[in-house]
Amino acid sequence: METYGPENFILSADVMDDNVMINGWLEATSLRLVDLADQFEKKGLEYICCTDIRTDGTLQGPNLSLYRKLKKRFPKLKVIASGGISSLNDLNELKYIKVDGAIIGKAIYENRIKLSELKNF
Repeated sequence: METYGPENFILSADVMDDNVMINGWLEATSLRLVDLADQFEKKGLEYICCTDIRTDGTLQGPNLSLYRKLKKRFPKLKVIASGGISSLNDLNELKYIKVDGAIIGKAIYENRIKLSELKNF
């Protein structure tokens, strides 16, 4: 980040129960997401993408409490939500808690959200 600038990096973490998961979600670590974010924010990090693996691909809605916690603890970080997004209502809820972006996959593939509907976001 020192060489290329923090605006050119997105820290992406897969999490379960607030802990970072590795090796294709198969292995838990003792590293908490907030500790990882704190470590990188101190170095100038601006963006973090967080996937709650319990919700990813489920179309059951995103883990709003996780993203609220991130936004409260790191108000300067731009947070990108990932996992569970199933509808425009989910996107509106994320927008309400001031999440800065979202990754939408299965909801688009299954036509629950149409690309044309995303123009307003």
